[in-house]
Amino acid sequence: MKRVGRIAISPIFIGLLVAGLCSACGGGGGGAAVAPATRTITVALKDVLGNAVAKVLVQLDQSGATATTNASGVATFTGATTGAHDIHIFPAVGSGFQWESIYQTTTSAVQWQMSKNATSYVEFSGSIANLTAGSTLHLLLEDATTGQGFDHSCTVTGATYTCSLPASGVSIGSKGSFNLWALESDVNGDVTDGKKLQDKGTYTVTTTAQGGAAVTQNVTLHAVKLPVSNLLIINTVTPPAGVIPQYILGFMPLPSNALIGSSAAFGSPIIAYNPFPAGSNVWAVVGGQTTGATWIRFTKSTPGATLAAVTSSFTSLPAIAAQNAGGVVNYSITFTPAHGTFTGHSLEIENNAATKTLWNISTPPSITSVTLPTIPSAVTPVLTNGVVYKMQLTDVKIANVTFEQSVAGKYDPTLLSYSNMEAVFSSTVTFAR
Repeated sequence: MKRVGRIAISPIFIGLLVAGLCSACGGGGGGAAVAPATRTITVALKDVLGNAVAKVLVQLDQSGATATTNASGVATFTGATTGAHDIHIFPAVGSGFQWESIYQTTTSAVQWQMSKNATSYVEFSGSIANLTAGSTLHLLLEDATTGQGFDHSCTVTGATYTCSLPASGVSIGSKGSFNLWALESDVNGDVTDGKKLQDKGTYTVTTTAQGGAAVTQNVTLHAVKLPVSNLLIINTVTPPAGVIPQYILGFMPLPSNALIGSSAAFGSPIIAYNPFPAGSNVWAVVGGQTTGATWIRFTKSTPGATLAAVTSSFTSLPAIAAQNAGGVVNYSITFTPAHGTFTGHSLEIENNAATKTLWNISTPPSITSVTLPTIPSAVTPVLTNGVVYKMQLTDVKIANVTFEQSVAGKYDPTLLSYSNMEAVFSSTVTFAR
C-alpha cells in the first residue's frame, strides 16, 4: 500500500484572493503590474532501503515543467506558483520502479519513497538444533537503519535448513545492514520461541536472484521452552457497515513481519511467546471483508495489554464510480470514498495479467476525481490504449499524520512511529485504457 494524505487548507483560495485584491490595487492607473508570488519545489526520491533514485523524470502538474533527479535523487522546480500542485514521477520502463502521482500538494520539499515491483532474495542455509517436531523455522531480516523487515518460512530437513527469503521492493544486488532473527512456530502458526542471532550481529547482506549463493547461519533454539505471555484480548469489533470481522492477528515488532498469534474467535486471547526485547511493539491486526471491500485495522500495544474493543473510523465502503477510459488521452478516474475521517486516498493501476502495480496515485481526502497527466514525449507510457488493467482504491487513516506530512516524508513505511492505522480497500475493477 502507498502513502496517503490530507486536504490542503485553502492556499489556492488564498492565492486567488490575494491576486484578486492586487489586481484592484494601484489606484489611478499607470501603476506597475504586481508579479505573482512564486516558490521553489524540490522532489527527493529514495528507494525502500533509503538510497537516492537518480535519473527519474518528474513533471509538475498535468503538462507543466519537467526536471530529472540528480545523483542525490532530487529534482528542482523554480518559479512555481503558490498554491497546490500535482507531482508526477515517471521512472523509465525497465527500471522496475512504479510510476507515482501525488495530487494537489502544497508541500515545497517533497520526500517520496519509490515502490519497486522487483523482488530479490537473501539465501540462507545451515544447521538447526532443538527445533520441536512439527514446528517451522522462520527467518526475519530486519533493516538496522529503517526498520524495514522481511520474513519467510524455511525448509527444514533433519538438522539442516534452507531459506529463500524474499526482499520485496529491493533490487537484485542491493546491500543492506540487517539484524537476523530466528523464530520457531508451532503447527498453528504461532511463534513459540525465537532468538536474535548474535554470532554475526548486524551484518551486511547482498540480495540475489532466487537460488543464488547462500549465507551460512547455524541456529540453536532453546531446549526448554520459555513461558508464553498473554498478549492480546479483543472483546468486540465494530467494522464498517457490511463488513464481517473474520480474524485477529498479533505481529511483532512490525505488522509486516513475524506473526506471533492468531484467533478467529473474538474475545479469545492470542497466546504466544514474545521473542523480542522488553518494550517491543505489539501490533493487533483486526480485519474482515465483504463482497466489494476488505477492511483492516492496525493498533499498537505492549505485551500483556488488553484491547477491549476495536471500532472502525469508516462507516461505509469505497468504490470506483467510473473506470472505462477507452481511447481518451487524459483519462479521468472518479471514485466514491468511504464515509469517515481520512489521511488520504490511494489508487493503484495494475497489470491485469501479472497483478503488478504500474502506477500509484495518492490524493488528499478532499479529492474524489483525478485526471491522468499528459505524458511527456520523452517518456514511454506504461499504459496502452485498448489494454485491460486492474484498479483498486484504498482509503487510509494514519493516526496524527496528514497528507502534507506524508508528502514531506513524515510517512513511516515501517509504521514504527505510529499508534494505529486503518485501511479499507475497494474490490478490484477492470478498465480498458
